[in-house]
Amino acid sequence: MGGVSIARFLVFKVDELTCAVPVHRVREVLPALPVTRIPGAASPVSGMVSVRGELVTLLDARTALQQNAGTDRYSIVLLESDRCRFALAVDEVVDMVSVGEDDFSPRAALPGVRSPFVSGIGVHHEVSFAVLDIDVLSTAVMPSEEVV
Repeated sequence: MGGVSIARFLVFKVDELTCAVPVHRVREVLPALPVTRIPGAASPVSGMVSVRGELVTLLDARTALQQNAGTDRYSIVLLESDRCRFALAVDEVVDMVSVGEDDFSPRAALPGVRSPFVSGIGVHHEVSFAVLDIDVLSTAVMPSEEVV
């Protein structure tokens, strides 16, 4: 008898959009920190934040996911991709959930979400959420060098 694969996610809000990232990629959740702007930084980079003396690039989830501009109130989710550590500014951390493999569908299942950063859609207690691809999202921090 085969077991059902279960995945755990940190769920958060970005404007009216409910999103999630795999828990194993989350290093910690922090309150808003002072941001040092980076002149000429590409969107969605907000700047750099200092996390216990380590400078970490902060991405604005609203900009990355093409949502409405936000307020100054936000939380920071510190993430680890295969390429780098970075921070994501989100409106509100909601919960940590466990979801079975049958509760996932392609990203086309959530109308209005066309971001390349979304890998799929999950459902927990009849609430749909956009699952963010941390490795793709990290390309906003460290773009791949193109070979000519």
